[in-house]
Amino acid sequence: MPLSKFRATGYARLAMLLVLLGVIAACAAGVNSSARVQSRADGFRELPSGTTVAVLPPTGKGPAARQAIGRAIDSTLQARGGLEVVGPREVQSTLNEEGLVDAYQNALRGYQSTGMMDQEALGQVFEALGAGYLIQLSAGQFQSEAEAETNVVTDEVEAMKSKQARVVGRVWAPGRAQPVWTASARASAKESEFTTIEADRARFYFRAATDLIKKLP
Repeated sequence: MPLSKFRATGYARLAMLLVLLGVIAACAAGVNSSARVQSRADGFRELPSGTTVAVLPPTGKGPAARQAIGRAIDSTLQARGGLEVVGPREVQSTLNEEGLVDAYQNALRGYQSTGMMDQEALGQVFEALGAGYLIQLSAGQFQSEAEAETNVVTDEVEAMKSKQARVVGRVWAPGRAQPVWTASARASAKESEFTTIEADRARFYFRAATDLIKKLP
């Protein structure tokens, strides 16, 4: 093979390799998610078929996170079947009509500080909603970090980002000051030399909430 042709072929292969590496580098890092049950009260096995469950408005900082959790509720819990679901918007409307918003929020704050829900306020919420169980989902802090790692392609030290969102879920039953079921879920992604994180934080919360809802008994 003539030297000029050999060089041309070599340049063409190098160009193809660079293009391939560029395509790989542009790939989006996948979002991984998982959920695990943290506690279950004695005597509680599952949400009985036909039971009315009321889903409390999602809590936690950030409207984007709460909205993403709300979408997960609409797309996953509503499609589960076997339960009569009162969604967050209807719950909020009922609490407003019955003048129970302040009582409910105070009860939540009390649980956050003492680990016990005010029984009087909780009983009023159950009665107003006509529910056998309450489901509460809360958005945890969104974490975004950068770690120094060596790029295997360029041999340079780069800051590789990682992101993570956490969602906590609780099931409440009448007459119980503590939840009868608690679980948490995490959704995370990490950059590498070949990938970048393109998903926004709402996507992380949606994935975590979806996995958590699927864990409901």
